[in-house]
Amino acid sequence: MTRTTRVVTALLASLAVAAVAAAPAMAGTSDKRAAAKLLRGTVWTTHQSGNVTGASLDRSVTLCRDNTYLLVTSFLAPIIEDDSSFDHPEPETRTTGTWRVKRAKLTRNRRYGTVNVAYTTDAGERGTVLLTASKRGATLAGTPAEVSRTNTC
Repeated sequence: MTRTTRVVTALLASLAVAAVAAAPAMAGTSDKRAAAKLLRGTVWTTHQSGNVTGASLDRSVTLCRDNTYLLVTSFLAPIIEDDSSFDHPEPETRTTGTWRVKRAKLTRNRRYGTVNVAYTTDAGERGTVLLTASKRGATLAGTPAEVSRTNTC
């Protein structure tokens, strides 16, 4: 192999590496679009039991087709005698705002993946939450979740 053949081979190899490195960037954009399409019109519900007998925290996030959301959080603690005190949360709160897919990585068949969703509440607070779906189930911010379709919004 001559010196020019080695240089051409090295150049072609570096171009191939650059093309492979550029491919995931294009796939990420397509994953974002696909993830947004899959998430629109879904409800993600979580249930957490507390250390106190009968205490629970239930969350339900409805991701609407127009990129708005409704988060309903229900807190139940049956042994709290005076629920009007300042150190106990409201039994149910509702939060609304907008959402968008910030980052997404989906499997080739688009059935499973990880999606980072950015949200802005109507009060102006911003944040992100991680939604995942795998063969073992779905999670919302690391908490096991049930996912269903809705036509409510």
